[in-house]
Amino acid sequence: MARNNSARTAIFAARITATWLTATAAIAAPYVPTDDAQVLERLPGGTAAQLRQLKSMQAARAAAPNDLSRATELATANIRASRVEGDPRFLGYAQAALAPWWKDPAAPAAVLLLRATILQSSHQFEPALADLARVLEREPKHAQALLTRATVLTVIGRYRELATSREVSYVEEKGTQCELHGHRRNHTIPEHLPPVTAGAVAVSRAS
Repeated sequence: MARNNSARTAIFAARITATWLTATAAIAAPYVPTDDAQVLERLPGGTAAQLRQLKSMQAARAAAPNDLSRATELATANIRASRVEGDPRFLGYAQAALAPWWKDPAAPAAVLLLRATILQSSHQFEPALADLARVLEREPKHAQALLTRATVLTVIGRYRELATSREVSYVEEKGTQCELHGHRRNHTIPEHLPPVTAGAVAVSRAS
């Protein structure tokens, strides 16, 4: 009798194990669509008006792929869309718009600036800084290039490199709200303002 009970228990356990293994295999198996036209997922793609504008600009650029003005306008619009929508796919579209100049180190300044913006958005900071350096070599007072460079250097923590050729101080706040000139973290301190308030550390080229 005991032998029969043991046999029944073993058979039952084997069946349970087989059922569990079959269920696990079914869950783990990847889904493979049988039709290439099958839609697996629909992602948000911005507002209808925004998409119409981008499609119109894309069509204009496709008609003249080497037109610098159309390419930079399309790239700028896609970068803006990536920020509004929080969708990195638009950065890829922006890069595609600049394809004729994407790997050209001597590209026009407008392309270098947009390329740097796209690169830093995808955390490719060193290539972005290299492009910004090329822009500033040609136009040392290029405001947008200086701003983007300051943003990149702040993100990667290279605060000392923010100083320009003249004595300029930068502030790194230590948990205290700076009341001067509406400062936020690492904003330039205009020379006409008095020293920074307590709770902030001034960093300059001299230090």
